[in-house]
Amino acid sequence: RPSHSSLYSLYPKCSETVKHISPYAEEFCVFAKAPTVSVSTNTGTVTATAYAVDERCFALSNERTLVYGRLLFDFDIEKGENVALIDETTAFALFSGGAGLGRIINLDNKPYRIVGIVRNHNASKDETDHAIYIPITSIEQCSHLFRTFECYILPQEGEVCNVVVQKLIERWKAEEVI
Repeated sequence: RPSHSSLYSLYPKCSETVKHISPYAEEFCVFAKAPTVSVSTNTGTVTATAYAVDERCFALSNERTLVYGRLLFDFDIEKGENVALIDETTAFALFSGGAGLGRIINLDNKPYRIVGIVRNHNASKDETDHAIYIPITSIEQCSHLFRTFECYILPQEGEVCNVVVQKLIERWKAEEVI
């Protein structure tokens, strides 16, 4: 569990390290999660689970289907753009008829423009029914909200998951990331 001040700087280190295990991993993504945050507009507020994601996260998730708008692009991540995706439940809770595309939401008093709406996620026991997805590189000012930093890895065919994870941990230890 990274300290709040180090979370923002952890992403580039982890992302670069994960690239080194690409011979063993078909796909990978890194993200941070804030299980309960306040997301507000001028018309209301909801408690949501916030995900600070990289551009690869939606490729690995079958349950995050785009409904309207677009997903996060590489340039959103590279530039740390203040854009967001929200799920349908959040769109309907914050906006009349769920028409949130192009509207502004605030996360920890930081504005994000909604560029896409995705299908509702399946909340786990530590998450809320509402979800927001923002570029992981846009969280410098609100990194104190995020409690976990996670990495999803889809092993290459024929590779065993625990072997891939062990290679990743060895690389991170060698680079003093963990």
